[in-house]
Amino acid sequence: FEHVLHTRHPCTALSFGLRDRRQFLAALADGDVRLLAIGQSGSGPASELATLSGHSAAVTGISPHSGGRYVLTTDPDVTLLWDVDARSRLRRLSVREDVQLLLASFVPTRNLILTAFRDDSLFLWDSETLQCRGQLPTPPPPLQLSGLSTGAEAELGPRYRSLDFTPDGRQLVACGQTRQVHVWDLDSLQMARVLELPANLRQHQRRSLALTSSWRFGRVVCVSLGAGGGRIHPGGGISFVSVTGRFPPMPQLLPRRPLMPQPGRRLEPTLLQLPENTAAFNALYNKGIHPAFLTLQDRFPLRSNKLGRVLQRSLSCVAFWSPLFGEADYLPLLAFPFVKLFQNSQLHSMEVLMTVLTNWCGHWFEYFPNPPLNILAIIENLIAYHDKELYAHLCARGVTSEILAWPLLQTLLTEVLTREEWLSVWDCLLCHPPGYLLYFVAGFTLLSRGPLLRATEVREFELYYRQPGCLGARDLVKQARQLRTRTPAEICPCRLLPAFAPLGGPQYPLFNRYPVFIVDYQVRERDRLREEERRYLEERRALETAQRRSETQRAEEAAWCRQQELLLAAEERRRAMLAQEETTLREQRRQLAAEQRRARVDELAALTAQRQRLRALQSRHRQVEAQRLGDQLGRRQRQTTAADLEDDIIDDEADGLDDDYDDNGSPGLMPQSGGASAGFGLVSELEGVCQDNGRLEADVGRLLDRLQAARDRLKTSGSAAVRKQKSGLNAGTAASLQAAVAAAAANAEGHDDDDATTTTSQSSY
Repeated sequence: FEHVLHTRHPCTALSFGLRDRRQFLAALADGDVRLLAIGQSGSGPASELATLSGHSAAVTGISPHSGGRYVLTTDPDVTLLWDVDARSRLRRLSVREDVQLLLASFVPTRNLILTAFRDDSLFLWDSETLQCRGQLPTPPPPLQLSGLSTGAEAELGPRYRSLDFTPDGRQLVACGQTRQVHVWDLDSLQMARVLELPANLRQHQRRSLALTSSWRFGRVVCVSLGAGGGRIHPGGGISFVSVTGRFPPMPQLLPRRPLMPQPGRRLEPTLLQLPENTAAFNALYNKGIHPAFLTLQDRFPLRSNKLGRVLQRSLSCVAFWSPLFGEADYLPLLAFPFVKLFQNSQLHSMEVLMTVLTNWCGHWFEYFPNPPLNILAIIENLIAYHDKELYAHLCARGVTSEILAWPLLQTLLTEVLTREEWLSVWDCLLCHPPGYLLYFVAGFTLLSRGPLLRATEVREFELYYRQPGCLGARDLVKQARQLRTRTPAEICPCRLLPAFAPLGGPQYPLFNRYPVFIVDYQVRERDRLREEERRYLEERRALETAQRRSETQRAEEAAWCRQQELLLAAEERRRAMLAQEETTLREQRRQLAAEQRRARVDELAALTAQRQRLRALQSRHRQVEAQRLGDQLGRRQRQTTAADLEDDIIDDEADGLDDDYDDNGSPGLMPQSGGASAGFGLVSELEGVCQDNGRLEADVGRLLDRLQAARDRLKTSGSAAVRKQKSGLNAGTAASLQAAVAAAAANAEGHDDDDATTTTSQSSY
């Protein structure tokens, strides 16, 4: 405990069983799990080796593996698997949101994991593959629990509160709310047996059943507080052992040690002998929220919503039980500490509150709605008897018991004591008659003698009785004992007030120790005021709705007007922008027209220049072509002149021959004396003329081909005028050439005719 105390956080779970025996795991209320190590000497704070973070809620259980390396940590929503040696989280096992997790534990000596949920379902998993091995069958709940409603059953929680295994890991044992102990065989996944605990166990002690393990002796012990326990051996037998002879009963033990040594404890409901009337509780619980406590959370805001709901439901049940408690304004202050202690059980919370009201507050309401004058008178008598000087000082200052005692009674000392001191005081109160509470109230005033004698104003007294931490619980218990021993019987509260009486069953007792007509009148007045308040609130809501509607309409109208103004302003801006854009557009059009005119002028100038260059080029081409054609015509004329000259020579020769022939008397032939040789010479000359004519025809053909090629080039290169001019020139040239060719051909034919005539003459010759 000292080692965990140095963490400065409440501890929710502890676990040993790691590889290093000096190390242990401590789960803190903030959700962290810390790995701590104790030094060799065992003194001083434990050293923190690592912090395992991953839980968002307080960890409720820690289960180490038998090897000591792996650990399971469990909170109501999730289970985490850790590798302690590597300080790392291996897996996260989540559950459904509607079912909370109760327990997750390794099975001893086996590679299995058991998970128990709040709906009493039990599952086995393979610890290596995390595959589900099966679900353990659970019998239906007994008749005592099956009659609970859904809400009450949820408040009572699961049927199984404690689970444990046999040392060999082959059997699982579970117990909880009933006197039954269930045993399962983990090999066959079947229920092995159902064991019944002794019938002398009281019904309210069922929640006290728990399982503890003793691995050294190989047994599991089932214990019930104050009644007996059972031992389940590995073989499956069961035997019960009474523990009442070994330890004194709790009511006899507490008076000797009124201050419990360990912090973090709670009041034991066993001492209050709660009947656990589930049927009566369901009848009150199902009525819902009492009208007097509909706005409880607004008047008494709490940080915990769950605690606020439990307080609201508990006060509602008590108000439905007796109408008086719906009219007591201080009831939430009185009930809060008990509800906070038993907030996990709605049934216990309500029954503890009813027990306190019927026993310790039973005579407070005889003068309702005024303070309990009879109880305050008893306290004044105690103060006057044991300290007359202090009582005279209080009377002189006008301080009555309504100032010095009634605030303490309304809160049952919670405003002047801390939680642990208040629990210690109530440990003592539960072991004495209900009137013992008045000794504590009077003893608080007597122990505060010095500060009270120095006070002079009533306001100072009021503040003192609401200031916490003034006195300690040990001093109060000691003072209460002294008052009980020194107080005479005629003013002893324990003799004037009745003894403790439990609620009993199966129905709750009636509480009618109050002026019924006053309470009924107040109830009717409260109902009337509540109805008037409801109508007023409805009218006010209607008025507020109408005001909001009118304000909305005004706001909409103002918004519409602003929108119209904005639209008009936007229209004016749009018109101005359009005018400006139109002016800009006109200027741009003017500039564009000027640019177009300049571009047209430049284009026309370029076209004119291009035409001039084209005309010059065409003129040059015509000049070149005319020169070339002129050269060709010159060459052809020279060739034609040469041919004509040859023809003239031939004609002259022929004329000479004719003359010779005429002279010799033979037409066209030389005389006989040299006739043979002259005839052969003439034939040779005629053959030469024919060869010349052939060459001339070849030259004329080549000239025609070149003219055709020139004509094709002219078609592709230039203008129509140039082509026309060249075509005319070529046509003239071709005509002249054709005329020359025809003349040459005619000349050749003439020569042929002459040759033929000469040949005929020679043959005839």
